[in-house]
Formats: sequence, C-alpha cells, structure tokens
Amino acid sequence: MPTLSPREKQTLQCLANGLSFKETACELGICVRTVYAYVSKARCKLGQANTVSTVATAVSLGLINADFNNSTNEGDSSILIEVKY
Repeated sequence: MPTLSPREKQTLQCLANGLSFKETACELGICVRTVYAYVSKARCKLGQANTVSTVATAVSLGLINADFNNSTNEGDSSILIEVKY
C-alpha cells in the first residue's frame, strides 16, 4: 500500500471535505502552491491522473476518511467528489 506523508493526507482530507484549494491553504496555514505540490506528490504516489481520482483512491484505500452522512440517496454507497479549484 502506498504511504502518504501526514501533510499530504491532511491536504487530501480537506479536499475530500469539500474545501477548495484556497480554503485548504488557509485551513492548513500554507500557500496555495504548497497545496498543489502536496496533491501532486500524492497523485504520483497513488498513480492517479488528476485530483479527483487521487482523493477517491485515498478514500478507497482508507488513507483518508469520507463523510457519507450527507448522502442524499439512502443506501447509495457511491462516492461523489467535487474538487473546487
């Protein structure tokens, strides 16, 4: 299983929680370019082509958590991920 640094996990977790890249930067006290760098490193480690698939893969591998309590379809186990840039 690929390993992500704690900061890469924190960054992906913020994005999974619906924060934009700018909001993630503010939340973590880093600049937006650093958010992009962490996502890029995680993307390479997980072998993904884009941010959405990186977040989805991190969730499916149990590296980060996803909040399914906001699901509008009861019994629907699909993941809806929207990444705001």
